[in-house]
Amino acid sequence: MKYPKAHEKWRDHIQRGLWSLDPRWLEEGFQVSEDELARIWAIIESQYLSKYPRLLKLDTNVKSGLLEIAFPGGGGVSEYVGNFEIPADLRVKIQEWKDYYWVKLIAPPDDSIEVLTDSEDLTHLYVGGPFPSDEEFEEADRRCREIALDLRMLIPPEYYLEFTEFCEIVLGRTPEEGPRELPPPSWVSDFS
Repeated sequence: MKYPKAHEKWRDHIQRGLWSLDPRWLEEGFQVSEDELARIWAIIESQYLSKYPRLLKLDTNVKSGLLEIAFPGGGGVSEYVGNFEIPADLRVKIQEWKDYYWVKLIAPPDDSIEVLTDSEDLTHLYVGGPFPSDEEFEEADRRCREIALDLRMLIPPEYYLEFTEFCEIVLGRTPEEGPRELPPPSWVSDFS
């Protein structure tokens, strides 16, 4: 094992139910074999940690828009990237996204409160008016993905960047092609 600290963070992330390749991993009592976990970690080490000097995740909730992650899909195990300069126009886009998502969708000015209950033991408190529609969340996602593509142009090409877990954002082969988000690698679906 080449990256024991990252491995320790990854195992902790799995145990806390914050990282999975399959929704079944989150079910109580579901077990993933040690052999399967070792196989996944070997892929993460060889295809990500050994290949990229830095792994970054777009997070528009931090000033720079970036988090450094310990492994792909590791948004919950991250550090703020504070030394990354973003041009003013992209900072404006990030702020517009924050205004749309956090102000319009999550906490509109009317400050009404609606309690949503998914099950008897899981209650979410939602501050705002009516719960946002799927279309509104899709619009927020589209705007954020657009920011990720813009950020890709600013980040050194040897760095890994993701917005969606395991979906690397890469530069096009030509400037005209522009950046794009790749689908998850085939090995991810092999585990689900």
